[in-house]
Amino acid sequence: MIHHHVRHAFSICLLVLSCSSWAWCPANAAEEAIKKTPIDRLNELGYGTVSGKLQLLTMGRGGNLRSPDIDEDAYSSSLAFSLNYKTPTYQGVSLGAQFIHAWDLGEGGTIDIEEGPAWFLSNSGFTLLNDAHIDYNFTHLGLAKTLLRVGRIPLNLDFAPSYAIRQKEQAYEAVTLSSQDIPGVDLSLGHIERYSSWSSRTRTDSNVITYEFIDVADTENVPYSTSGMQFASIAYNGLPHTSLTVYDFFGQDLYNTAGFKAAYTIGSGDSFQTILKAGYSNQRDVGCFSSDGGGEVESDVYDLSIQFKIGDFSLEPGFFGVAGDEAKNNYHVPFRTNFTVDPLMMWYPRVFGGGSDSFYLKSTYKWRNTSFYMLYVLTKTAEFIDHGSLDQEIDLVVGQKLWTHWSVAIKGAYGVRDVGIGSDWHESDLRLFIAYNF
Repeated sequence: MIHHHVRHAFSICLLVLSCSSWAWCPANAAEEAIKKTPIDRLNELGYGTVSGKLQLLTMGRGGNLRSPDIDEDAYSSSLAFSLNYKTPTYQGVSLGAQFIHAWDLGEGGTIDIEEGPAWFLSNSGFTLLNDAHIDYNFTHLGLAKTLLRVGRIPLNLDFAPSYAIRQKEQAYEAVTLSSQDIPGVDLSLGHIERYSSWSSRTRTDSNVITYEFIDVADTENVPYSTSGMQFASIAYNGLPHTSLTVYDFFGQDLYNTAGFKAAYTIGSGDSFQTILKAGYSNQRDVGCFSSDGGGEVESDVYDLSIQFKIGDFSLEPGFFGVAGDEAKNNYHVPFRTNFTVDPLMMWYPRVFGGGSDSFYLKSTYKWRNTSFYMLYVLTKTAEFIDHGSLDQEIDLVVGQKLWTHWSVAIKGAYGVRDVGIGSDWHESDLRLFIAYNF
C-alpha cells in the first residue's frame, strides 16, 4: 500500500543524505562553497561547457490503477545521470548535446503486468542521446539574438513544452529559427519531424508515450506517415504591463492547433499585483485524419484566471473549458501543453475532454531555500465521458535546496472520480526527488 512507498522513499533519502554529509558539516560548509569543483576548472580551459545532474527518483502509486473495482499499488526507483556539453562558438557555429542514462534500482507492488511496475510508472531504466544539435548565430548580419538550430532539441513552447516530470525533458528532432532582435518580440518558428516524450517507457503497439524518438504522426497512432508538424509562435511584450502570445502548429494529415494568450498586470515591484490572464485555442482536423486517422476534430478551449501576487506568494483561481459535448470536441495534446491545468501528476481530471468544465486553484510560495506549490482541479465532464463524472485532483510539492549543488523535492497527489454510472475511482501518488547538479 501507499504507506510502504513512504517508508521506501524516505529510507533512500536518509541514505543519500548520510552518504554526502561528510563533505557538508556545518564547520566547513562556507569553506567548501567557495571552492571550485573539477567541472568548474574544466570549463575554465576554454574547450566548451560541461554540466549535468545525478537524480534519484523513487515513487509509488496506489488505488484504482487500472480498474475501479480493484485496488492495486506499484512502486519503483531509478537513478539517472545526465551529461550536457556545449562547444565554444566559432564563426557563429556551436554544437550542443545531452546524454542520459537511467538505472533501475528496484520495483514492486501488487500490480501484475508483463512490463512490470517500473514501466507502468514510467520510471524504468533507459539510455538516450536526448539532445544533439548544431547552432548558427547570425551575429555577422547584426542579428546577435537570432539563432538557427538543427537536430535533437529541447523546446518550451505553448503546444510543445519541455515537460520534465520524471528523469528527462521532452525533446524534438526539429529545425527551428528563433529571434529576439526586434524590441519586445520573441519569435520562434520551425519544423518538428520526430519526438521523444518525458517517459522512460519503451514503445509498444498501443503505447506512444515513450523515450524513443517517434514520428509526429505516431503520437496519434495513425496507420500512415506524414511530413511532421510546422509551427510559429510570436510573443510581444512591447505594451505596458501586457504580454501577448499567438501560435500555430500545423500537423499534416493530423490537425491544426492555433491559439493565443494574454496577461495584464496591475501593480508592480514587491507590492501587491493582480494579473488578469486569458487564453484560447482551437483545433481542426487536416487532410485524411478524419477519414483514415483519428476522426473529426472540432475543438475549442478557453482559459481564464486571475493571479494575486504579493512578494513570493501567489494565488491563482481560474476556469478552463472545452466547448461541445462529443468526442470530436476533445482537445489533442501529443506533446502536452503549457495550460495551467495540464501538469497534473496523475491527470485524473479529464480537462481536455469535449464539454468538460474545470475550475482550478494554483498557489506558489518561496521562503528562503524552500519552495511550495499546490494545484487543485475540479472537472465536470460531458455525458459521453462516464455518463458525466466529477473528477478531482490535488497536487502538493515541497522543494528544498540543501547545499550548493544538492536539492530535494517531495511531491504528493490524490485524485477521485465520481462517475455518473458505475464504480467511482480513487488514486494516490507520492514521489521523492534527490538531485545533485554540477
